[in-house]
Amino acid sequence: MRRLLVTRPEPGASRTAQRLEDLGFK
Repeated sequence: MRRLLVTRPEPGASRTAQRLEDLGFK
């Protein structure tokens, strides 16, 4: 899942990063 998010730099990358951090995906 992390790779998909990194490969898909959507306009909401900041929000995605925050959500990943909340889940513990760094």
